[in-house]
Amino acid sequence: MLAFCLILWGAFLFYTESKYFPHFLKNISYPVPKWVGTLLLIAGPGLYISHEGWASGLLLSVVAYSLALGLLQLFAVSGRVYFYSLLAVIHLLLLIDLFSYAS
Repeated sequence: MLAFCLILWGAFLFYTESKYFPHFLKNISYPVPKWVGTLLLIAGPGLYISHEGWASGLLLSVVAYSLALGLLQLFAVSGRVYFYSLLAVIHLLLLIDLFSYAS
């Protein structure tokens, strides 16, 4: 889940620079250097590859990147409430995943 969140955050940083990013969400886009998004998009697949092996990790990375872009675009144009709900659910699942590893 951490690898998916890294990919999602990296995709979000690149999506905020797009001309298709909704105008009503412009107030949450902070000026972040482009290398941060690139670093996140490299770190996510790196985690998948280190945990699953190179072939499975690359396949999971492609699927996770496609899912992240699809979710971002779907929920960003649906409205502010749906977009913030998606972010809350993703972060809740990340916390559950981190607590399950800790116990």
